[in-house]
Amino acid sequence: MTRTFAAFFIAYYAVRVAVFVFRIVPGTLEKAPAEYESKAWMRGLPAVLLLTDSLLPPALILWRVGELEVLWLPVRWLGVLLSLSAAGISLWAVRSLGRFFVPQAMLVPDQVFITTGPYRLVRHPAYVGDLAMWAGAALGTCNWLLLALWPLLLFGLRWQVREEERLLALKFGDTFQEYAAKTGRLFPRIRRARPQQGSPDFETASNPNETARPVRDLYTRRVDAYLAFNTASRYAQSLRAFFKGCELLRPRLRVLDAGCGTGTATFALLEALQQKHSPVESIDGFDLTPAMLARFQSPLASMKVAKVRLLEADVLDLERLPPDWTHYDLVISAAMLDYVPRPELPRALAALRARLAPDGSLLIFISRKTWVNRFLIERLWKANCYTREQLEAAFQTARLANVRFKRFPAPYFWQNWWGHIVLASSAPNAGATPPATN
Repeated sequence: MTRTFAAFFIAYYAVRVAVFVFRIVPGTLEKAPAEYESKAWMRGLPAVLLLTDSLLPPALILWRVGELEVLWLPVRWLGVLLSLSAAGISLWAVRSLGRFFVPQAMLVPDQVFITTGPYRLVRHPAYVGDLAMWAGAALGTCNWLLLALWPLLLFGLRWQVREEERLLALKFGDTFQEYAAKTGRLFPRIRRARPQQGSPDFETASNPNETARPVRDLYTRRVDAYLAFNTASRYAQSLRAFFKGCELLRPRLRVLDAGCGTGTATFALLEALQQKHSPVESIDGFDLTPAMLARFQSPLASMKVAKVRLLEADVLDLERLPPDWTHYDLVISAAMLDYVPRPELPRALAALRARLAPDGSLLIFISRKTWVNRFLIERLWKANCYTREQLEAAFQTARLANVRFKRFPAPYFWQNWWGHIVLASSAPNAGATPPATN
């Protein structure tokens, strides 16, 4: 009886390989030259994943490597149903993509952005089929080794997914970003009910004033919790360590701290400049929340810092800033753009770019999309998190140049698990300002 299930899955994979060789490969060979494609070692990842996913399971099943000598008919039939469902999902995805379905990360010049069929629910349904097929084979043959290797397939597919989404973001820009905000990568996203008036949901608001109100209310209520959170995470020390090694610091800087909050980034920058014996020209800061600005103002008075001006303002409505709040050498933003609605992130970045001097630099600290931040940042602090690919696309849409991703230095390297550090310039040929020498 157990060999009947084994024979089914061996035949199942044989059919899959035959379909790929005789239906998919010929279309791939006729594909037009790529407009966007992977670089370096990422080009070989799809072939590795394809060979592993298509040949390893039937080989282990054929030679009975890892198979448990148990009948467990309910488990085996569950595996059969899961595999048949996986085949249906994969065929649905292939049919929806049509001639644009290729087993590699590439986009052709006439590429069409597909959001129909299973792509209405998830962004990569073909990979959902691959994962379900592997899991079904593992259950259908009661093979513990196949089940143990399943997370490795998931890990490899996540790398491939990130590369494909990077290319999609480059070609389709805001269209892809809006689609990604509504769909899950491999699992359907559970849609939340529309927020009631005044509820703190910052991802779906489209009006800047509607967005500003819940953010302001949140941080008015939680200003003490915010300071405690920063203290526990050693956020101030991390920023200070980064600025001390930053190549942008030089004497007579004009700085704008966008979303300055309680001044964590400004104080870290001032200390780094003081250690370099580099006096600052001026620092201006704006924030949505008066309660945060009040906490910022208090230590300024005790430290007798006279070159810092603070205002209440929204990054999506900077026209209200004084006329001289422009031509900054450095604009920094630490954990503020996380609260801008996702579709509005490029507009916020463009607004900050407009405040830069011709050779100015924009430096942002923003939350990284990870499973930990899904709880700590998205749920607890009602903020947005981003992948590197999403940020690259947003910076490109905002027409920022020389985009580079930086890292927190030791001993604060673990902060890199929290967020991205992104450095960009206002002009394509603007280089980094050399550090001051004494």
